[in-house]
Amino acid sequence: MRTDIFERSKDGNFFRKFALELRDLPSSDWTEWEWYWLGEMARKRDDYKFSETERAKLTQIYSFSRLCSDHDGVTVAEMIRVCHRYYCDFGEEDADFIVALHDSQPSSVRIRELRRLVGLYEVAGEIISDVA
Repeated sequence: MRTDIFERSKDGNFFRKFALELRDLPSSDWTEWEWYWLGEMARKRDDYKFSETERAKLTQIYSFSRLCSDHDGVTVAEMIRVCHRYYCDFGEEDADFIVALHDSQPSSVRIRELRRLVGLYEVAGEIISDVA
């Protein structure tokens, strides 16, 4: 699918529309820079030709948008439950991340959040494979 996005993004209209769709995804975990960049790309003029670097960045950001409900046979809900038991042992940002997930009870998270969750799950003493 990533190759497909890279190829389809040669079309400026597709690129602009897709950048806006990505930026406005619910429960996205974009960095401030990514959110800003997606908005800037969506506002480019119709005659603007997107570079290969911009198309590659759009494709990379798209790959971060994938929702995941489990990893290595462990559901997101189970990882959150385990991590929540130990959130006081985490740093402040990680503890806030786990508490927010626990409060919202998501059944799936974006891939970047999954990587972070898997890392904290391991810190909590559980064994799981790394997220690709």
